[in-house]
Formats: sequence, C-alpha cells, structure tokens
Amino acid sequence: MLQMLEMISDIAPSGREERLISKIADFARDYSDHIETDAMGNLIVKMGKGGKKIMLSAHVDHVGIAALSADKEGFVRFGAVGGLAPCDLAGARVKFQNGVLGVIRYEEKSDKAKRKTEDFFIDIGAADKEAAAELIDIPSYAGFDYPAYVQGDHIISPYLDNKLGVLALLTTMKNLTDLENQVYFAFTVQEELGCRGAKTAAFGIEPDYAIVVDVTDSGDTPGFDGYMDVKLGAGPAIKVMDRSAIISAKAIGFLKETANRHDIPYQLEVLNAGGTESGVIQTSRGGCLVSAVSIPTRYIHTPSEMCHINDVKGAIELVGHAVREWK
Repeated sequence: MLQMLEMISDIAPSGREERLISKIADFARDYSDHIETDAMGNLIVKMGKGGKKIMLSAHVDHVGIAALSADKEGFVRFGAVGGLAPCDLAGARVKFQNGVLGVIRYEEKSDKAKRKTEDFFIDIGAADKEAAAELIDIPSYAGFDYPAYVQGDHIISPYLDNKLGVLALLTTMKNLTDLENQVYFAFTVQEELGCRGAKTAAFGIEPDYAIVVDVTDSGDTPGFDGYMDVKLGAGPAIKVMDRSAIISAKAIGFLKETANRHDIPYQLEVLNAGGTESGVIQTSRGGCLVSAVSIPTRYIHTPSEMCHINDVKGAIELVGHAVREWK
C-alpha cells in the first residue's frame, strides 16, 4: 500500500495534474482495453466490452498553493488552490512542481485570531526578487512536501484526499477479471475546484451505475462538534448524503448487502459539510444511479492526514465486489 502511495505522490494541485495522470496511465496500460485522456484532462481507463456501463471515479487533484508574486526581499506571496485553512499553513514545508522547496510563515505583525492567506508568505531562501525568479516561475504551483509513513495501523501523509481513492481504483483495476460489464475507471481532475472533471467524465461515459471513492471526515477527535458519526478503524463509510448529493435507497442498499455478504465492516456516512463528485455524476445527462464509498480520514487538507489501514482495505474489497456483482 505504501509503495502504491509513493508511486502516486506527485504534487498535483487542481489544474496541474498532468504528470500524475501520466504516471497513472503508465500503470493502467497493462490492464486496460482502452485508455484515453479527455479534453478536460481526465484519464479514462476502460475494461470489458459488454453489458452495462459502470463508472468508478476518484479525483487525482489536491488542494495546493499558487505562487503569485515575489517581493523585493525574495519572499513569495501565494493564493490557495481549493480549501486551505490559514491555521494549517504556518511552518508547513512545500514543494514546487519544479522541485524547489520552501517553508510557509506568517507576517509577525498579523493578528493571530484573524490571519488570512494574504498574511502568509513562502520563504524559498531567495535573497531578493530576482533570486526568487531564478528559482521559480510566477505563477507556479506547490503542495505540501512530507513523506507517507505507517505507524501501527495508521497511514499518515499529505493528500490522502484523494490518494486513497486513486489507490483503491488502481488496486481494483489490478484485481478485476472475467468482467460481465464494461468498467470505466475515471481518474478525474479539478475536484477541489468544484468537481469539474467528474462532470465532463460522466457526461462522456454516460454510465448506468457509478461509484465514487473519496475520503470523508471523522468525528472521533477531542472536542469535535460536527455531528459526524464516523470513526477510524470501523470500516469504510457508505455515503447516505452530503451537501452535493442524497444517495438513493437502492444504491445504499446494494452496498450494504454487498458488504454484509462478504463480511466487510462498514459505517454509514452523513456529511453535513462538503461534498464529493457524487452530485455532478448523479445529475449528468438523464441522471445516473450513484453510490459513494468513503474512507474515514482525520485532518483533511492539512500536511498530515491520517487514515486506518483496515478502512482502506475494506473500501477496496467493497468496491471490487460491488463491480463484480452489480446487475
């Protein structure tokens, strides 16, 4: 699992996913009947030639940082790509797509209680504006730079949102044989900017059934007040609803029955903040039956997201069985 996470560890903020898409495509060629990248940048990998169309979707992009300017002292000002909270930025190490490293810090004069992204800068060790321009282009893009590691039964890494979904789809692809249906693996772009890639991918595929694999928040940390009854280590979560979609009783029931049939522990997810690609896929063209399998994750959109290994394994098992057994 760690080896797979390392393989897909490229910096890929929304809108700049090309290198990671290329790496996923190299892996997928050994398993696909057809592979293409659409105009939006989504990678669509098809397996099987008959039956119904099943779409498995996982976004490859993550929240990130866009360098906007460098001041005369060489400090880089930036904007957030996607939902970054200022409180999670101070002291974070970042890596630009050209390999240059930097550290985020805030202006000392800024109000601790009211800090905004504009109060932060990236120190790349440049003596002045000209030196900064020699190190990075303006604009250019960066992401958190920390290795993935395992501690006990947990994985800690930046961008488990949504490395875990990509990992689940690649593992499912590797394990699928003797398909009765057509399976389209959609590795989508720009989810963090409003599920843009999934919208076009679903329109192009026009699936009969879709499963979205992503992370979800957990409610098992001290002082959590978000009314989230999902925790790490209790199994993957079958989505009931979030702010983007209400999942049909038929789709929920199918995943519950599949999990029970194969003794896969699961939780039910009601997410009252945020959403996934479920909503745009569900409403594509004439509509589509959609399920979502979510992997509980702590500290989403921070440099050190955390998940439980058994939840990842359970999600992979559930998705694999669902693809094989959906009629």
